[in-house]
Amino acid sequence: MEKLKLSYSKINTFLNCRMKYHWIYNERLYPKAKAYPLKLGIIVHRMLHLWQIDKLTKEHIDNIVRDITNTYPETEPAEIQSLAFEATTLVRGYVEKYEESDPLKVVSSEMILELEREDYVLYTRLDGIVRSQDDRLWRWEHKTTKQMNSAYLTGLKGGLQAGIAYIVVANTLPEKVSGTVYNLLVKTKVPQYYRNFVTAERLLVDRTERCITGVVKDIKQGDFYPSLACYTYNSECPYLKLCQQDTPMTREAFFVKREDVPREEETLLKIEEE
Repeated sequence: MEKLKLSYSKINTFLNCRMKYHWIYNERLYPKAKAYPLKLGIIVHRMLHLWQIDKLTKEHIDNIVRDITNTYPETEPAEIQSLAFEATTLVRGYVEKYEESDPLKVVSSEMILELEREDYVLYTRLDGIVRSQDDRLWRWEHKTTKQMNSAYLTGLKGGLQAGIAYIVVANTLPEKVSGTVYNLLVKTKVPQYYRNFVTAERLLVDRTERCITGVVKDIKQGDFYPSLACYTYNSECPYLKLCQQDTPMTREAFFVKREDVPREEETLLKIEEE
């Protein structure tokens, strides 16, 4: 029997709503429509990756936008133009700020690491690994956000996503990772850019291990039920329609069935937390 594969997106989804986990990872159903901020997040992440490996050109940007159009055909032409403009503006400003002098050296960009354990595989998707001027390695995490305040920065200090990443990198990379550098792109009228360094904490890792143990046990028991947390950030859970009425008509009208979680879906599920 194939081992259970777990990522931050899967575990976080299960903790928020077991039924949503079932729809996504057991039934393989994905909403046809995606919100604007999530599509923007995908484009920005891909642009930053290409720039970091010295391959960002206008042709690449056009291809990225075209991929979004093909993946989400419901996207209107006006929305595509807006996405391309906003993403390009964000990344152009970022490049202007850091192109000539960047204290961080990108060691690796966009990587997936796996940690195989006795009864499951834990994996994490990293935006990259960077080295600081004091020769320490850091996990690299891009964040696009509308606002940055003290509450937002406090929220970056620890959480499930970081905890899982620390567990995996500590057991897969040959060199110690000191923590996370959050690469912040703030979507203000004039974009702003910040780096926030957060040192890894042993307590966070221990708490994450306990969380993972409980989730693995519960998933294997196969007990899936709705949490009733159907409205967050003033928006309705896209799976509420299925929970209310699981019919062939509902599935065909609002969802697409896929055998594997596409790369962009994993990215979207991660970006939803930003």
